[in-house]
Amino acid sequence: MTQRDSNHERPVRTDEQSHNTANKTRKRTDQRALYQSMLRWSGRLGTRLRRLFWGLVLLLLAGGTLGLGLAGGYFIGLVETLPQPNAQEIRQTLTEVSETSEFLDRDGKHLSDIHSDLDRRTLKNEDLPKIVKEGLIATEDENFPTHPGVVPSALIRAALSQIFKGNNPSGGSTITQQLIKQQLLTNERSLDRKAREMLLALHAEKYLSKDDIITAYLNVSPFGRNYQGKNIAGIETAAQGIFGVSAKDLTLSQASYLVGMPQNPYNYSPYTPEGTLKDKADLKPGLERQQYVLERMYIEGYITAIEYDKAKNEDVTQSFRQPVGKVEDEETTIDPYLYQALEQEAIQILAKQIAESEQINWDTVDKDTLNRLYQQAQTKLSTGGLQVESSIDPILYQQLNQQMQNTVSGLGTTYTDEVTDENGKKTTITEGVQNGAVLMDNATGEVLAFVAGRDFNKNQVDHAFASRRQPGSALKPILTYGPALEEGIAGPSSILPDTTIRWQQEDGSYYEPKNFGATVSNQLLTYRYALAHSLNNPTIYLYRELLDRHVDIKHYAEAMGLKQAIDPSEYKNMALPIGGLATGPTVAEVTGAFAVFANGGTYHQPHLIKKITTKQGDTLYSAPSEATRVFSEDTAYVVGDVLREVWKTGTFAPVKDQLPAHTDWYIKTGTSEDFNDLWVAGSTPTITLVSWGGYDNQKTKHTFIDSAANLDEPGTRHDRYWAGLLNALYSSNPSLFGVNQSFYRPKSVTEKQIIPQTGTLPGKITTPNGTMTLPDNRATQKELFTKNFQPPKASFDFAIQATDEDKMRQLQSLGLSNR
Repeated sequence: MTQRDSNHERPVRTDEQSHNTANKTRKRTDQRALYQSMLRWSGRLGTRLRRLFWGLVLLLLAGGTLGLGLAGGYFIGLVETLPQPNAQEIRQTLTEVSETSEFLDRDGKHLSDIHSDLDRRTLKNEDLPKIVKEGLIATEDENFPTHPGVVPSALIRAALSQIFKGNNPSGGSTITQQLIKQQLLTNERSLDRKAREMLLALHAEKYLSKDDIITAYLNVSPFGRNYQGKNIAGIETAAQGIFGVSAKDLTLSQASYLVGMPQNPYNYSPYTPEGTLKDKADLKPGLERQQYVLERMYIEGYITAIEYDKAKNEDVTQSFRQPVGKVEDEETTIDPYLYQALEQEAIQILAKQIAESEQINWDTVDKDTLNRLYQQAQTKLSTGGLQVESSIDPILYQQLNQQMQNTVSGLGTTYTDEVTDENGKKTTITEGVQNGAVLMDNATGEVLAFVAGRDFNKNQVDHAFASRRQPGSALKPILTYGPALEEGIAGPSSILPDTTIRWQQEDGSYYEPKNFGATVSNQLLTYRYALAHSLNNPTIYLYRELLDRHVDIKHYAEAMGLKQAIDPSEYKNMALPIGGLATGPTVAEVTGAFAVFANGGTYHQPHLIKKITTKQGDTLYSAPSEATRVFSEDTAYVVGDVLREVWKTGTFAPVKDQLPAHTDWYIKTGTSEDFNDLWVAGSTPTITLVSWGGYDNQKTKHTFIDSAANLDEPGTRHDRYWAGLLNALYSSNPSLFGVNQSFYRPKSVTEKQIIPQTGTLPGKITTPNGTMTLPDNRATQKELFTKNFQPPKASFDFAIQATDEDKMRQLQSLGLSNR
């Protein structure tokens, strides 16, 4: 096939063609001059005189001119009260078209188109092939290069149609009018709409160039369906979806087929909604339309007789793309959990931007307005031609989820239960353990990979970003130990009581927490030991000390992204420091909060979306790069050093051999009441990986404690699972984990000798029964201190929230006596 490029010149015309063209040009010029003159004169008159003017036109003019006067007068009467849009409104409305948006990975590579009812790609005017423009003009609007937006004869047809056919005017719309109809008006067939269409067309021609108008038309117009059964719009998408080539590479035969489609796109489309090729009978209308387009191009002189004959005899059906059947978006090519999470975060970002532009307070917005904002954001995302650059590393994402699929069944038993619904109907359901995990870059808050669930077809709950669970002990360093050190109240050497708690609550009941295994040691232990071994009672005592000293725990929690996880009324709840929450955090929220210690005390909000840009490259959104200072650098380092103890001697120690060599770790485990939830949070200097395991229990009630007896203790089981996720990632990308890197130790962190049983320096202590001396030789332990928390002097108040009896017993354990 011969292919014409965009630089194709018009053929040399014969004398007869030139004569006919000259006559048509003079006719168009005369009509346009008369029309503009009449509008100009009528515009200078008042309403009554204007009607009189058109009445005189009716009386004085005859034939075609009389018809022109009739139509023009009726038109003027209809549009007198219509609002007139300004240049900016016209340009924005007509040239901005819906276009397919896409998700990109962290390297800017395509991940997925964003689901929409319409697939569209737009072109700039200079990228539109001349042959397509010429075909459109020849077929739809031969006067397009010269008319002012409407053709005067169309006024006659519209008015006469109204008179003789009622409220159902005839067509005859110019390309400009067709664009107006597609972008601004409804498909209603009435003279009122026709009048508005004509008026707006005049405005469009005033503010837009011919190139602007025809470019917008070719980008806006529908072209039926493509070889996958998808709805398509725009000449570029049509060229690719029907012929498998870019618009610039269309042959004359192909271009003429596409040019004819917008008038009846689904009738002329070669493909069915199921993504199959129509049979011969159903292809006939489109092929006949193509022949008409070629004929019009020849008559108007855009192609030669030779080109016409060649294209007319080509079998364009031979270049149709081979149909592949209905393709439902791209759910088969991108993990639906990933798509769902990206879409929801992008919509949230755009909705907040819309709210800000409308001066709406996001924190207090009502439900109806919120729904409207989300709907507008959804539309903008799916049809705005946006490029949404994510933080996702596809390789890491695949590896993390593959490891989950390989090992998650070992976390807990899969249960089969018979449940009865409200109508008494019994059904059998299967309840398997679920997992949520998030891998985050510490320096930016960018989520590199995540696990949201096991099987999207069976369970669409996002266990990484949406599901809120009881955090257990995972929040102990975040809500208690970190703030205590930052406020200078307690540090690793501080002594805390691990003694019985029985506190009466407001409802008269008693709060009686215990450590794991329902044990209480009745000893005084160090802050370091209590956190490393995740003891509950010492944590609760320390938290009560913070409240007694009016420490604003809420400020710390919200600075670490936990505003939605904790209700303001819960901060006085003594179960809070050990994870007793009404709502609880998401895995992503725990990830961001825990990473504060690895980040030297600063918080980066975990996020999936790095940037949102328009097709033109304008940035609509960039993820904030600023970090929030929560703790000082020395607080972060010292708490982190205690979290090293978790895997060295504490709760994670049974699994420490599975940590990669030459990596430095801060780790915290967590278990909620009755083993409903299992957590592990771990950070290296570069990344943080957090995992949660549990049952959704939407219709049943299962916990890890119900699991088979031959399995490990649930916490250790999940620790091994977390280590498996970690090593699957490490095996392919060790550098991700900061191999051979250590956490930065600020100069303000000092190391001093203290007495381990009191956490103090040596010296005299005045007790209720006399005086004791802590000798220098008892200062046998080195411990870390910060600028805000230095080794306390010897004092009988050495143990936080402890009774005098407990403190005396501790001193006596040193072999000391009162004098």
